[in-house]
Amino acid sequence: ILLDCPEITEGAMTMIKSFCEEPDWREVGISTLYELLLKRSNLRGQMLDVLQGLTMNTNDKIRDLAISRCKDLFCIPSLAMPLEDFATTILTRLIAENPTHACSAEDTELPPGPYDKDSQWTEESIRSCLHLFLALLPLKPRMIHGLAEVYRESSSMIKRIILRMVETPVSMIGMKSKEILQLIESGPKGSETLVTRVLHILTENEPPSKELVTMVRGLYTKRVTDVRMLIPVLPGLEQKQLEDLLPKILKQTPNVVKEAFKRILSPYRAGTGSGTGPITPAQLLIALHHIEGKGEDMKGVIAATNLCFAEKTIYTSEVLAIVLTQLLEVTPIPLLYMRSVIQAISMWPRMISFVLNILGKLVTKQIWRQAQVWRGFVKCCAMLGNQAHSLLLTLPAARLKEAFQLHPALHNPLLQYVQSLPAPQKALIDKEVLLLIKSPPPDATLTVQQPINIGQPLPPPPFTPRVQPTTPTLPTTPSTPTKPPTTPLPPPILTPGSSTPQLLTPGGASAPPVSAPPLLPPPGAPTVA
Repeated sequence: ILLDCPEITEGAMTMIKSFCEEPDWREVGISTLYELLLKRSNLRGQMLDVLQGLTMNTNDKIRDLAISRCKDLFCIPSLAMPLEDFATTILTRLIAENPTHACSAEDTELPPGPYDKDSQWTEESIRSCLHLFLALLPLKPRMIHGLAEVYRESSSMIKRIILRMVETPVSMIGMKSKEILQLIESGPKGSETLVTRVLHILTENEPPSKELVTMVRGLYTKRVTDVRMLIPVLPGLEQKQLEDLLPKILKQTPNVVKEAFKRILSPYRAGTGSGTGPITPAQLLIALHHIEGKGEDMKGVIAATNLCFAEKTIYTSEVLAIVLTQLLEVTPIPLLYMRSVIQAISMWPRMISFVLNILGKLVTKQIWRQAQVWRGFVKCCAMLGNQAHSLLLTLPAARLKEAFQLHPALHNPLLQYVQSLPAPQKALIDKEVLLLIKSPPPDATLTVQQPINIGQPLPPPPFTPRVQPTTPTLPTTPSTPTKPPTTPLPPPILTPGSSTPQLLTPGGASAPPVSAPPLLPPPGAPTVA
């Protein structure tokens, strides 16, 4: 009926507006508004204002219906500019300190928003200023430059919300857009985080194009020296470029490093990757072992190697065998080599035979000349248990003694293994090695004890022979000689005020004094703190 009426009165307009906001009639109301806007040119401005105002409605369904109609109208040249101007004007409200200032600073003819009287920006009020603009953005990508200008002037809270909401429209635009490439190349200063977010969105599900990689590398070289800018295009770099960037990447936060390695290995991820990338998984792990550093730098390298080993579908036993074989030819052996060997057999137990072969080659390389790698070698042998006994027998006696000192638990199982060997095989073992194995096992590492208080019992001094006092014998008959009973003696007691330990007999009488052990141990003996 309204569409056929010769004139739309104020009462009719009020009724249409009320229909648009009624849950049961909103679709009918907004459709009527849309049809009137198209067919009644004399009411077009008034109808457009009402429809644009509904794009900021607090009701999600009403707002979405209004935005959908605005997108349809945006294809009409005569209506595209008014819609763009309105969306841009509402967007620039975000530069103001709060919604109240934003409303008072702009054209009073604009329809009031639902949050105009708020004293502070909230997530709801910020989103209301973005919905229409971001909906129109894929239809006119040139508008992204206006978004970048507002972004650079906004508060941190508004920037965070823009970064979250921009994903859908940017992914719809795509990386082939000239406007996107122009933003990356010459975006306004202060919009770098927005540009980085755009790059991440564009390369999330597809590899970067050559044009995009070239553009980003130019931006990194000339303007932004933050390596995080390059993370989205890492799969598009060359191997040498990627290896040169690794030390800088490893200095970033754990989340950034994780994202970088996710991008590098993405071509090799089952089901989603193409199988080809600038650097293979084996080459990446080898490059990590070649990074030199100390302290915190090595922690970053270790964390990166852990990320690689966590990708079990990528780092198969075959890939790890390639890595360990190639690193074995490096001189000197990389510091993290044995750590990777241990991780390999922990993840793939079937690699034990391969690892034993690796350890045998390390013996020929005299691996004990590198202290840190040597400790890892001994630890690996301890992990392998019985399977490493033959290998341990090939070590020189001095090196085997060091291995026993590092891991005393190696001694007894190796002794049992040697004793079980037939005589012909036992005769092949080096005599010094055999003598070392048959000798008593090395003492465990001494621990620092608590200080001793005067007046409390002293522990038996090390390497000091126990003094056996003379015990009186009981009279016995010649026909039935008996052995006098003996009672274990307590340790010497250092009584207050005396510097000489006193032995107490079972009856409580003092035994003859004995010489006290020196309070300071002799040179070379273990010390007691």
